[in-house]
Amino acid sequence: MLGVVPWLAVFVVASFARKPILITQVASYVLLLVAGGLVYFAMAVLVSSLVSGEYTAPALAFGIVLLAAMLFDAWLRQFNLWRLVTGDFSIDRSTYLLSEHLPWMGILSSLSVAVLMLLASTIVVQRREF
Repeated sequence: MLGVVPWLAVFVVASFARKPILITQVASYVLLLVAGGLVYFAMAVLVSSLVSGEYTAPALAFGIVLLAAMLFDAWLRQFNLWRLVTGDFSIDRSTYLLSEHLPWMGILSSLSVAVLMLLASTIVVQRREF
């Protein structure tokens, strides 16, 4: 839901301003936002299952996100999750619309990493609780 609401708002505002945006553009942005955002969500769940403390887990997760953004932007730019979420890999610089090709390998790898982190957090919580 968090991935759909921002782009639904953009679609509605653009329609009211009589500057229609293609539904395929909105759907592509939603796909990129959800695929990349699930990694951040899964990472936060994993950190909160590993670290105890009310404020420790969010602070650590925030630090990991900032550190990963800086390191990936400096050395591994093609794997930068923030660039995937914003559509930087597939945006046409002349029209600022998404091109027809989406970075499917990045989307699939992001979803795979998110699933692995959620599975790891499930295992951690099961071992701790039972």
